[in-house]
Amino acid sequence: MTTPEPAATPTAEAIANTPADATATAYQGEATAAAIDSVSAELGKIRGLLKPVNEATLSSEIIASVRELPFKEGDRFKKGDVLIRFACGRYAAELAAAQAAYTARKKTYDNNAELARYNAAGKVQVEVSEAEANEAAAKANAARIDVSYCTVRAPWDGRVVETKVHKHETVAPGGELVKILDDRNLEMELIVPSRWLTWIKPGTPFRFQVDETGGEYSAKVLQLGARVDPVSQTIRVTGVLETPVEGLLAGMSGTAQFSVPP
Repeated sequence: MTTPEPAATPTAEAIANTPADATATAYQGEATAAAIDSVSAELGKIRGLLKPVNEATLSSEIIASVRELPFKEGDRFKKGDVLIRFACGRYAAELAAAQAAYTARKKTYDNNAELARYNAAGKVQVEVSEAEANEAAAKANAARIDVSYCTVRAPWDGRVVETKVHKHETVAPGGELVKILDDRNLEMELIVPSRWLTWIKPGTPFRFQVDETGGEYSAKVLQLGARVDPVSQTIRVTGVLETPVEGLLAGMSGTAQFSVPP
């Protein structure tokens, strides 16, 4: 009787020759399955991760040098606070020139329109001067928008995770400036067995114990994922604390305790 040999571990060459989507799916399924302890799941215990509801990496809309960088990594800020201020003398000058050009074009149009009332200016002349005034207004508005990009303000209360630039550096459009998050509004990311879909739903209560602090808090299911992972037979669940808790940070992990029906 021949004893079957254990399956061989895929070689680097085999993985390289496997379609990218298939490789990613297989490894994602293995990682997800490994993350769920079947015994713990039967007891209603699921590992979870605290994540910020609001998180963003702010980028530059213009090319300019950094003049002010008021907040450092870890600092707290309020909604509307200036996170980055650029040196924008050239943009301010362009706005002033555009506004002056619009004023001149507008006066020309107003004058032609007045002359047309007395048949002293042709219809085409009036229409052309009106179009030129509208064009100048559009250019002035574009210059005004560029100037508004000279100051980057916080979209919500939060903390600085990482600054991507330094004072006096010149940043190109699309260049990353600062990474921020709102650590006062955290949610939990959980991966639960798909068989739980028979009873778990938004509003289902559970307890969540944070590893780093040892604290245990009341929480509830906020949202269920849109699809089941067919490989691991799991589904992503989003939870939220019943009340905000001071001292918790994004990235902390813990254990969610559910009451699993018999």
